[in-house]
Amino acid sequence: GAGLNAVDATDNYAYVANSDTNAQLQIMDVSNKSIPRLLTPYKLPNVSGSGAIGKSIFFNNNNVYMGTKTATGPEFHIVNVATSSSPQEVGSKEIGADVNSIFVAGNTAYLATSDPNEELKIFDVSDPAHMSEIGHFNATGTEASNSLYLVGSTLYFGRVTGIDNEFYILNVSNPGSIQLLRSQHIGSSVNGIRVRDNLAFLGTDDANKEFQVWNIANPASIT
Repeated sequence: GAGLNAVDATDNYAYVANSDTNAQLQIMDVSNKSIPRLLTPYKLPNVSGSGAIGKSIFFNNNNVYMGTKTATGPEFHIVNVATSSSPQEVGSKEIGADVNSIFVAGNTAYLATSDPNEELKIFDVSDPAHMSEIGHFNATGTEASNSLYLVGSTLYFGRVTGIDNEFYILNVSNPGSIQLLRSQHIGSSVNGIRVRDNLAFLGTDDANKEFQVWNIANPASIT
């Protein structure tokens, strides 16, 4: 189709966020890894316009959490994919900004957005039809957030490059009162984050350092 912006997977299925405004979610059968095939294209309901493209995706417990660019209608969607041939949206939320990355743990969804006043938004999604915002974080400056990764109650958070820092470490144990542990100037956009033990692996747009590894054992002094 028009191009894939994000992928998540489980068992024999891959869930992809597509730039097709008529099939933002595509479910792929990857049981035969050498011959992946499109199983189900799905158009998000009640969303339209040029921004109505799949931008981010996260699979958790039979639900796909999907974000779009700023569109007419909601930008955050929860789609039940328990029956892969017949996905059903069970909830959506107007964000008013691009949803660039999503991480879900339990009944909490963390969204990296282009909102200059709430680059990080946190939602209670225990009831998808009536989800509510329970916290947010406003970083210095107006650069959009691009990526995030959660380990326990520590959220690692990346932004588009600008005049302010691009890599943040946050304590989100209390979503209503988020604590900044560290922010770091990377000198490039942080487009992807994965964390293992004391290391943070960053995917950036630095033409000479697209892949960076940071020691985060001491959040007050990362290297």
